[in-house]
Amino acid sequence: MTENINKANSGVSREEAENILKKFLDNENYKVLAVKGNLGVGKTHLVQSFLYKHKGEYYYYGSVFGISSIEQLKSRILANNKNQAGSNSANEFLANIFEGFHRNSERLQRTTKIDLPLPGQTSIPVVGSLISMAGDLALNILFNGIKNSIICIDDLESKSKFPLDELLGFVEYLVQELKCKIILI
Repeated sequence: MTENINKANSGVSREEAENILKKFLDNENYKVLAVKGNLGVGKTHLVQSFLYKHKGEYYYYGSVFGISSIEQLKSRILANNKNQAGSNSANEFLANIFEGFHRNSERLQRTTKIDLPLPGQTSIPVVGSLISMAGDLALNILFNGIKNSIICIDDLESKSKFPLDELLGFVEYLVQELKCKIILI
């Protein structure tokens, strides 16, 4: 596949790009594919339309545009399940709730807290922290259900607040732990 990567840097036709995508999906040893091109040339459209047609496979999609955490990306990925069998409105609804939790997590931490008295100790503030922790736990439980999936992560060229090293660590987690195939656009 190295020769395809080098060739892709010099520009490929739509047919060649589709052949690269097909080889990537058909070979279980290939785990991550980066699709490179100028802004606005149709990379996302090419990948999404190919995946929609390719053997009727479903995939997940998330954009890093405007986000600043792994949790926000997880929420977006869950909310954008591109399953041909039908919409995934339950996942989308829950993922939007979790993304809202994460967007507002600092405010939740500042929420007036109820002190939970403990024997032999003073007390533990629980309201904001508990809500935030419950959201994180539920998001992780839902997210672990995407094992062996295809995940597209888009808008890497955008001026995002999202650190590239965190994204690459997340991609490694998806590949190693969840056995996913990743397409970076």
